[in-house]
Order: sequence, then structure tokens, then C-alpha cells
Amino acid sequence: MSPSPGSGTISLVVTEWRDSLIQYQELDSHVHRINGYPWRLRLKPGWDGARRLYLVCEKSNESELWQCTANIRTCDYNRDGDHNVNHSFNSWDNHSVAFLSSGEYPPGTVLDVTISPNNDGDSWRRRPSLDPIEPSDGILVIGEERKKVHVNKQALSLQSPFFRKLFNNDFKEKNLKEIPIGGVEYEEFCNIIRMAYGFRGNQLNDDNVHRVLKLADRFDLKIVEDRVVSYLLSSSPFSSFSIAQKLLLSEQYNLPFLTEQLLLKNYTNAEHKAICTSDESELLSAETVRIFAIETVGRMTSTPAGTISMVVKEWQGHHQEQYSPVHRINGYPWRLLLKPGTGGNRSLYLVCDKSSESALWQCNARVNPTHIGNAVRHVFKSWDKNSQQYEVSSSKYPAGTTLGVVITTDDDGESSRRYSSAGPTEPRDGIFVIGDDNKKVYVNKKEFCNIINMTLGLEGSQLDDDNVHRVLELADRFELKIIEDRVVSYLLSSSFASCLTIVHALLLAEKYSHTILKDQLLSRNYTSADHKAIIKDAELKKLSPDSVLVLYEKAGNQLP
Repeated sequence: MSPSPGSGTISLVVTEWRDSLIQYQELDSHVHRINGYPWRLRLKPGWDGARRLYLVCEKSNESELWQCTANIRTCDYNRDGDHNVNHSFNSWDNHSVAFLSSGEYPPGTVLDVTISPNNDGDSWRRRPSLDPIEPSDGILVIGEERKKVHVNKQALSLQSPFFRKLFNNDFKEKNLKEIPIGGVEYEEFCNIIRMAYGFRGNQLNDDNVHRVLKLADRFDLKIVEDRVVSYLLSSSPFSSFSIAQKLLLSEQYNLPFLTEQLLLKNYTNAEHKAICTSDESELLSAETVRIFAIETVGRMTSTPAGTISMVVKEWQGHHQEQYSPVHRINGYPWRLLLKPGTGGNRSLYLVCDKSSESALWQCNARVNPTHIGNAVRHVFKSWDKNSQQYEVSSSKYPAGTTLGVVITTDDDGESSRRYSSAGPTEPRDGIFVIGDDNKKVYVNKKEFCNIINMTLGLEGSQLDDDNVHRVLELADRFELKIIEDRVVSYLLSSSFASCLTIVHALLLAEKYSHTILKDQLLSRNYTSADHKAIIKDAELKKLSPDSVLVLYEKAGNQLP
């Protein structure tokens, strides 16, 4: 198994159980860090005498809120070849362990697992490592009780912009030996500090979740907000919050990750009706209600999902690929791709060909393979070519096997702007005079031909860092929205050919009023290195105040 970029392999050598009480034993591998996530393998005895292999993600030791879908490739020790699955790990609902396989696994067996996470684990906010109390160099006097809390100023400043300003800016409190903090009770304050630093004794339940969020917002403790989001996403039997109440909280306290996750869940018909008819629905934003209304109507009318399938043919060589016909589902063109994989297996991919029609698009789809019955969510995007080809499964798949996938999309593909189907010159019924001969036109022939080629989606068009400003200027002047879409996809892509900074791309988004580009750039989870580069960028001050504020808030405790 050869790991791809962003992947890694973790191994465990099976040893003898130490004594007869094998039902109480576990065998763990060392922790191995792959793409920002800490992983380990765990082997446990089963009730039937077999040994069960699990993959454990220990990210909750570092972060309050995280989510990762990983492609996991294991050697099938009972048959030849490899076994390939996708599994979602997260900080809520105890989804940090994946069952991989079961077998005899005699001593000396080497168990190898290759893991490919779908995101960078270092982009999630980390729990602080500095002690907020020791060594203490400040005193906070809390509430009307005037109880004193001894704190470490640097530790709190790193965790909270509120305390950073309080201790370091030119406020009168800066030089006070004892700084009063009003409007909060002593126990409430101590509770959120315990939560921020992962100390024992912190309390979070339905009774205090509103108050905790209010205090987290006031003191700008994003790590506490992360803890609350994980709590609200969990299916705890001790929580009586309805889905609509959780959505309302997510909007009141601007928790976009919570909103997104709640809207992505697959609800029953009864749950959809309960949400749309609840008292809270009248207080929700129009967009949230609209999404649920569409889902509810779709379920009530039993709108069928689209199915695409293919029959595996005989292979004529080692480097062949097999495609299904293109199948159109909800405005998107889909096809299945089968190609040789590792260990003699064949890998099945679902491909969205929307980029052949539109320059800018995004499709959130539920993918349910009929041959394995493991439904997953995947987002296909015009600016991420890797996302346009999703690996569904991997196995031997002998000739004659029927492979099928049921696809349900949240978006209407017909709403995306399409390339023009007309030819650029035939039939000719007009003449453009290009260049300095006509003082009202400031564009040369090469530039003009380039934007025409881009408009029609023809080969030979050029878009790179050197001409992106000029292309946007011409697209704006001639109101060629399809070209603007093309530029947005380019700026959102992780192209190695582009050297434009995140701040530079945001400046272009604001200059030309590209809401999608701005929203996507501001909502991304950036690495620590990205945040440092953003804050040090000399052009940051040219951005609008609201964009700068969002960037600083996302940087959180990673700021100096």
C-alpha cells in the first residue's frame, strides 16, 4: 500500500496475550500523526475468540470541536487484496473509533492501515497548553461577590482577544492590581475558564448552555463555543433540545459550523415536520426555513433519487479504465469510473462532469452505493478537481458485477451559469474595432480573444496570476458573468501555479463584489501558518473592517 500525499501508514505487530484474562486486554499501537490527526490501532479480543481491529482518532485530546472523514485502506488478511472504506470521525457522538476487521491474527502478524484524512487536523482550534493560573501575575475580581481569581495574563491573552485587549491595550484597567469583571457570577466565570482549559469540574447541560454561550461570546472564548457546538451536535439522552432550538442557538450566536452540520443531517419525515411547524421556526432566518421546507416537500412528495449503474466488463490490459454512460440527475451530469487499484483491486469512483458546462458550481450530494449500502455525504466543487472524483469503494469486482450508486443532491445544477453554446464567429453579424483606433475601447485583440474563448469555454484561453486582474476588469466592463465565475473557481482552487495570497484574493473579491468568493475564503479552516501569513500581510489593512474582524477571530489563540 503506497500512501498518497496527505496520507500515512500505521502498523501494529500482534503479540501474545499476557495472561488468561484476555477479555480485559487490549493491544495498542503507538500514536502516529497523519495530516494533523493523532491515530492509533487497537486490537481487542471478541466474544467469539476472534480479535477485532479498530482505528482510533484521539483528536479530542487536543480540540473540543473537530470532524474528519478518512479513507481507510487495510490489508484483508482473510482473502487476497485490500479493503477500502470511508469513515467519519468527529468530536461528538463518540465517533472517534472505527471497526476495521476481525480475525485470528496470530502473534507476529503485522497489521498495516493506510489513512487519508479529507482535511488538515491542524486547522481545528486547539485546547490551550498554558496554565491560566500559574504563574499568576494578575487578579480578577468577579461579580457582586467580589471574589478574587488569580490568573496568568499571557495565558488568558493568548486564548481570548477580550483579555488580550484588557491586559495589553491602553485601558485604565491595564495597570490595576485588581481588575473588576462585572455582570457575571463567580461560579459561572470559573466554569467557562475550566471549560476553556479542559479542567475537571466544568459543567455544560441544557440548563446553562444559553448562559455559557452568552459568556463565551462576551469574553471571546472560541474554544468554549467549540465545546458547546460538540454538545449540541451530540445525541445525548440527557439533552431535551429540539433541532429547531439548536438551529436558533446557532444563528443567535453565529455558529456556522453548527448550522451547517444540522442542515446536513438526514431527518425523518416527522422530524422535518416538527422543525417547520415549531415555534422556533418563526424566529429562524428565511434561508434556514427555506432549506428545510424544500427537504420536507421533497420527502412528502416522495421525489426519487437518481441512480447510476454499470456492469463490469472483462479487462483487456493492465491500464484500462471503464466508464458508465453519463446520467443527468437534478441538473448535474454524473458517470461511474472503474480503474485498477492496489493489491489487484479495482476502485470505483463517482465523477461529476459539471465543469464541462459551468465555470463555477458546487454540489452537496448524498452518495449511497447499492452494492455496499454505506451512504456518505460529499461536496463536489468546480475549484477543487480532486473533489469532482469521489472514491466510492474498492474490491475485486469480477466481470459481470453490477455496480450502482444512488445520488441525492441538495442543489439544482441548472441554477449554475452555463457556458454559451453559440459559436464565437458563425454566423457573423457584427464587427468589433479593437484597440487604440477607437478611444472608447481600451483592450487589445489578444485580450479580447482570450475573454471570448473563456466565455465559450474554448481551448486556448489563458488565466493565471499575471492576467487575473485584467480579466476581472474586462469581465466587469463587458458584464461577462461566466468569466467572473471562471476567475472565482481559479482563486478558490489550491492550484500550485498560483502565488496569490489569501488576502490578495479577498481584496479581489471585495473590489469586484464577488460574494461567493468572499464567503468561501472567510469560511475556510486555515492552518497556523496560513493565519500567521494573513496577519503579517501588508495588504490586510486594505480589506473591509468586517473581513479583517473575521480573519482575526478565526486566528484566535494563534495570534502573537
